[in-house]
Amino acid sequence: MTTADPPDTARGHLPDFGLDVINFVATVDLDLLLTTVDSWGAQVVQADDGHGPDSQALFDAFADQGVVDRRVDTWRAFDEELLSALRRRGPDPVVLVWTGVDRFLDGALSTLVSATTTLTEQAVTLAKSGPVFFTFLVGDGPNFPRFDVP
Repeated sequence: MTTADPPDTARGHLPDFGLDVINFVATVDLDLLLTTVDSWGAQVVQADDGHGPDSQALFDAFADQGVVDRRVDTWRAFDEELLSALRRRGPDPVVLVWTGVDRFLDGALSTLVSATTTLTEQAVTLAKSGPVFFTFLVGDGPNFPRFDVP
């Protein structure tokens, strides 16, 4: 589905496409996802945890790639830093596109659960004050369906 006009993101809201706070997408559709999210007028923040699937590697990768502004070493500090970093981005919607997430499914599921819990909590917190925040977890395998453009 394509639209002639980009959706109205005035007041920091994405149009209601029926998206969840956390969404799953196959790696093969990454370019389509990025093009679509860009057409919504959202700020796209990309991250890939190429350092390895453990919590400290995730914290470091998110700091190195500009998702958060400073390095941290605990989930509590990551939670606080992520909220601050998202608020500093201003009122426009923010979409995190996190690639390589499938690596966490083989021995690092607890790290992935902790990360998605934090991302979900921040989306709920920001829903009250802005900016709107969504996450797309991108990976390979049966847990990551093809992207169906809303």
